Amino acid sequence: MDPDISDLTRALDIADGYLTLRMWEHAWNTIEDAPSHWKNHPDALRRRIDALTGLEEWGKAHALAYDVVSIFPMRADLWQRLARLQAREGDFRGARESVAKCIELRDDMRVEIAHDDMLAGIW
Repeated sequence: MDPDISDLTRALDIADGYLTLRMWEHAWNTIEDAPSHWKNHPDALRRRIDALTGLEEWGKAHALAYDVVSIFPMRADLWQRLARLQAREGDFRGARESVAKCIELRDDMRVEIAHDDMLAGIW
């Protein structure tokens, strides 16, 4: 494995641990401390969105999610994050459109979306 890739993998694993423990700032800082050229990797950006969501930095999380799906439009997980934030802000139409895009890209996400509490009110 490329040592550079292992640095990213290690940072993502550590960030995931912090996210699981609801240690949002630590998760954010883990990605911040990753090698600079990995900070804009879609997997790192997803962790940033999750950390901002956990910190209840709704506006920042929404802006980042919106930017990220425009850069990586083929990532279903990123569309799901955007949908969650749109629902949180009361943009149910936008959330439904983002969910549709997510499912279009990965039909297997239907189950996860059906059990996502943040998306429950959009239907």
